[in-house]
Amino acid sequence: MENIFSNIDKQIESNQGKNLLANSKNATLKFIEETVLLCENPDNLPENSQDDLVEYTVNKVLDEFYRINQYFNFSETDIEELRQLYKNLFAAIRIQTHDINQIAEQHYINLKNWLLKSNPFAEKINDPDKSVAEAAACSEYSAELQLEMLGIDIHTCLQPLLDIGCGKSFSLIQHLRSCEIDACGFDRFPSETPFIFQSDWLTFNYGVGIWGTITSHLGFTNHFRHHHFRQDGNYVEYAQTYMKILSSLKPGGGFHYCPDLPFIEEFLDPSIFSVTRFSSGNEMFQSVIVRRL
Repeated sequence: MENIFSNIDKQIESNQGKNLLANSKNATLKFIEETVLLCENPDNLPENSQDDLVEYTVNKVLDEFYRINQYFNFSETDIEELRQLYKNLFAAIRIQTHDINQIAEQHYINLKNWLLKSNPFAEKINDPDKSVAEAAACSEYSAELQLEMLGIDIHTCLQPLLDIGCGKSFSLIQHLRSCEIDACGFDRFPSETPFIFQSDWLTFNYGVGIWGTITSHLGFTNHFRHHHFRQDGNYVEYAQTYMKILSSLKPGGGFHYCPDLPFIEEFLDPSIFSVTRFSSGNEMFQSVIVRRL
């Protein structure tokens, strides 16, 4: 199994950064030689190990999509459809009713259709005449920089603290916990760390009146802005989630975030919430603290 997992890693690495939506003239996605050799012996893919192979592959593929474009979003239904896509692929390889090149070609067509169904905007940003995908990568930042940009004083911040979209390294959470602050976070990537949950910020159960501090550094509100200004954006669900986040704060608790959201902040009830804006160090946007009174 380790050899198969290694092959999956090499196959995904070979296709990194390539444009899935390129036309046939510019398409460069293909099975590498190691994959072809693996597929020539279907016994290498035992049916009783299919679920493990599918789950491993799906997680790796999702990682790659998120790496290329942080604005891709996949629902539980989308992810289940992706699992089925790879179940079908492994079944086709085992049965081998078609030539391996035909199987590969059909797989990438299926993957392309799945992406267009789950994230239609991908077609607008990826030129079919280009073999390289249009990237919108997400970066991770030091805890010190995040604290400064979010205006958090570790000596006075109200606990517990929740970091939305904390990233794979969850550096802010680690730093806060080292300072004996009750902090946890969640991200869409799986984690074995007990205080880091795997979830999507649109579906996470924030609760009501639970959190002393909620943070989002170039995460939730960055995506909210993206959807607000996008023609086919999911701005309604983001607005609803924003209000759920505010409702989950304790009295006196604050939602610290950047970039700012002037198109919704101006409509907050001043008898319930105070809004404080300050420089983020970036001329394009401000940092904000919305505090529940």
